[in-house]
Amino acid sequence: MGYLPFSPGRTYFNELVALTYAGDVNAWLCWHPNRLSRNPIDAGTIVYLMDLGLLHHIKTPTRVYFNNPTDKMMLNFEFTMSKKDSDDKSGFVKSGLKKRYKKGLPTGKAPIGFLNDKTKEKGDRGWLVDEERFPISQTSSVRSALKGLEDMLLEQHLSCCVVDQIKSGKEKKAVDEIIKVYKLKR
Repeated sequence: MGYLPFSPGRTYFNELVALTYAGDVNAWLCWHPNRLSRNPIDAGTIVYLMDLGLLHHIKTPTRVYFNNPTDKMMLNFEFTMSKKDSDDKSGFVKSGLKKRYKKGLPTGKAPIGFLNDKTKEKGDRGWLVDEERFPISQTSSVRSALKGLEDMLLEQHLSCCVVDQIKSGKEKKAVDEIIKVYKLKR
């Protein structure tokens, strides 16, 4: 389920629609129509509720959209402009990320062990090594890799050697081996 106005299927929006269909709510209050919908599915639902006479009006701080042809047209216009604005921003972000990639620059916030380079112009900023945290981040990376290798070796040992011991009737030896592996892992 989405949580943003450009994603159909938002929980609270669906609950508001259900309350309107049930007749418990007949007017909506919001900051701006773009807070209600930036997608054609939710926009159509809102106008359809008005067409059915279930939604009397939508009130914002600057305007009231009543259930009449002109206000529904203006409401649809607001929804369309919101959708276009979202689509434009999405295109700008993708274009910017593509340009950064072509320049060989990283995207996003610098991970631990690095700093965002604020000495360069926005759009040309990379990451700098954080002399204080980089060694710590590297040791934790190595520790994590070794832990993964250790897990794999222990799993392989248990699934091979211990199983063979059990199959050959050496249950006591297998149990001792499992306890030894368990103590190693602690």
